[in-house]
Amino acid sequence: MRTLHVSASGAYGGGNASLATLIRGLSSQGVCAAATFPDAGVAVNRFSDMGVPHWILRYDWLSQLRRFGGVRAGSAWLRVLRSVKPDIIHVNAAEHSRAVSVAAWALGIPWIAHCRFPLGPSLVSWVFRRLPKPQAVVFNSNALKAQMESTFSKECPRADQRVVYNGIPLNDFNPATAGTTRRRRVGIVANLSPVKGYDDFLQMAATVTSHDRDVEFVCVGSDVHETGYERKIVSAAKSLGIEDRVRFLGHRNDIPEILCTLDVLVCSSHEESFGRCIVEAMASGLPVVATSVGGIPEVMADGVTGHLVPPRRPDLLADRVSELLANPQQRAEMGAAGRKRAIEMFSAERHASKIMDIYQKVIG
Repeated sequence: MRTLHVSASGAYGGGNASLATLIRGLSSQGVCAAATFPDAGVAVNRFSDMGVPHWILRYDWLSQLRRFGGVRAGSAWLRVLRSVKPDIIHVNAAEHSRAVSVAAWALGIPWIAHCRFPLGPSLVSWVFRRLPKPQAVVFNSNALKAQMESTFSKECPRADQRVVYNGIPLNDFNPATAGTTRRRRVGIVANLSPVKGYDDFLQMAATVTSHDRDVEFVCVGSDVHETGYERKIVSAAKSLGIEDRVRFLGHRNDIPEILCTLDVLVCSSHEESFGRCIVEAMASGLPVVATSVGGIPEVMADGVTGHLVPPRRPDLLADRVSELLANPQQRAEMGAAGRKRAIEMFSAERHASKIMDIYQKVIG
């Protein structure tokens, strides 16, 4: 089988991390995958290192205002599709379906769309208006499907709607070796964006530090959209008087190694359709303190693999983090339960197998 994967960005975030994991899993099942990107970036380099054939194309959406650009883009898509000869096209972010749908229809190639976060009804309507529809839509959590299924049913009434949890390469993540004497560390792994709740994370850090000075806080992620948000949160750390306790590491390629240096992972997101960082933390044997939004309650088990708190409540984040920091036995038990849950529910092999089932149904 040959597949073409339409990535949403040249940057490397959760969507492209999930796509990379999927392509590795599909490769083990004999699938030859290629990919397209709308721009250059870290993700393009990573997929190149994986040996995935790829193209950088303009994702022009057909419109009266840009019809000539759309025609040129359509011609480029036809050239790529004729070169790859895919059996199926997998659009990694549903909002980019409009870019490839006409070319796929012209060549008779079936395609599916992956919905990874909530989309407004007007956007979904625009993406599929008067254009070919996907044969299936994939959601990464039941919560997201419940939120979006009526919108997609209206715009793509014949598309099969499925839920497939993201997978991670479990062999890359292993619990840290016990016995370290380093300072305790609490971390967050997320792109620098307000929706990830970095302000709440820093407020939590200030509260914890006020009664426990032997804790360090680690922020892993970059401002991929270059909004200037990084300067804001660095300034916030200084205003809270914790700049000597918080380390901003930026974008990193060694997430498994960083997770091994943490005692607790925090996910303070205001919205989160899945929560890939939570699965990676569980696979690393870490307890998690997270907000009970979106698909997060499906990913982790409250009171078993960590603790859930309402969003925008840094005081409750601080209470739960402090509780875990003070109780090594509880951290170990929750970490072991998280590792078991990650193996049972979120392996790359399980993810690829479920996606393959959809491919075969669509193609067959």
